[in-house]
Amino acid sequence: MFIVSAVFLCVLPFETAGVLGESKDGTISFTIAKLIGYLLFGVALVCRRICFRWIPASFWLLAAYIFALTTSFILVERGVEAEFRAVIFQRLQMVVIFLIAYNVHRYVAHPDELYQLFGFSVGALAVLNRLGIGTVEYMSLTDRVSSFREDPNSASGVF
Repeated sequence: MFIVSAVFLCVLPFETAGVLGESKDGTISFTIAKLIGYLLFGVALVCRRICFRWIPASFWLLAAYIFALTTSFILVERGVEAEFRAVIFQRLQMVVIFLIAYNVHRYVAHPDELYQLFGFSVGALAVLNRLGIGTVEYMSLTDRVSSFREDPNSASGVF
């Protein structure tokens, strides 16, 4: 479980770097980070006693947020239902990842190593961005760049 969590944290900053599938309109359909994230979910289901042992109090705040987001679905206009469902699905995945991460950090003897790996991967992404590798202009703005075609606001939401 520690190894899968560590690999997931290392590839998270490079979420759209390794595109495994791209649709005709250029949207990203599958990435290496998603593949490892689904592997993390699978390993978490196998290791249920570790990954879903404790439910922290903050989990219920996230559950209330998901409930409020889902009930606001009735206020959404007709043209954006698919996008709204995708947002809800992404938020549900983040809540499950939060629960897994919370329990893995309680179980692992040295959780600081996970933070160091994540810091190393974010630092590597910063160096690549500074060198101009993998960066593109975001929405034709010259003062704002994106890493590997990722929306900067979406990337900050993931972190």
